[in-house]
This record gives sequence, C-alpha cells and structure tokens, in this order.
Amino acid sequence: MKRAIPKAPCRATHDRQGQPAPPLFAFRQDDTLLLGRESAGVPGEVHEAVDASVTIPMSPGMRSLNIAMAAAIVTGEALRQTGMFPSP
Repeated sequence: MKRAIPKAPCRATHDRQGQPAPPLFAFRQDDTLLLGRESAGVPGEVHEAVDASVTIPMSPGMRSLNIAMAAAIVTGEALRQTGMFPSP
C-alpha cells in the first residue's frame, strides 16, 4: 500500500547538494515542513511531491544532525522569516 503524499505546497529538508540553506530560502506561512531520518532524509516519493527543498549546511567531516536539532533550525528560521514566533 502506498502512503498518501499531500499535494498542497510543501517544503522538505534533506541533505542533497545544491539546495538552498534555510536562511537563503524564502519560507511562506502556508509551508508544510517535512523532515526525514538522520541517515537518509525523506523518501524519494516525498522529493517528487514537493515544490521546493532546503539543505542545512554542515562542516566538513560531520555526518548528520540529530533530527530534533534539524527540526529546530528549520522551524526557527521559518518562524523568524514569517513573523510567526509566539509573543513572550
């Protein structure tokens, strides 16, 4: 059974070369953020279904970021850009 992939505008983070880093990507308020496994990223069918993707740059020699850390980086940048950080 195939999993359903949403057809709404989506953004996926992954580790492919040549994709923009989160601060260089223009996030929108209606974006859906999809993050995959630390070792492999999101599945291929997700890459085919999304309209854009970003990469978190890493220093040479680093293997991967913990998924929670990657989520915090991307979500924080998306909230900053869209002005959606909760008020204190």
